[in-house]
Amino acid sequence: KIVDINDVIGRKKDDYTFDVVTNTENGLFIIKYFKKNASYDDLKQCLEIIGSTKMDNIGTLRMVCISEGFDSDILKKYEELEKIKSSTPIDLILVNEKGFSALKISDET
Repeated sequence: KIVDINDVIGRKKDDYTFDVVTNTENGLFIIKYFKKNASYDDLKQCLEIIGSTKMDNIGTLRMVCISEGFDSDILKKYEELEKIKSSTPIDLILVNEKGFSALKISDET
């Protein structure tokens, strides 16, 4: 089931939807699956939405981004993503024909 971020935070911000939002004892664990190649702007938008909502007050443990491809500039600008207001650790996971592989796992725990 897809969980709408606005239902989780209890207020309408926009129509953006995350695939999984789970509240853990250490903060929210968020998964976003991109059906197309994910760009830097796609990931930036996710982080800005987290940072501009009550989700940031709850605290975000981690955001996992899953895609069949990521634009080449994402790794070059990865540090910029980590500096966005939400300062949420970001993991990038590639989907391939045999399963999943990690493209980039945040150093933050």
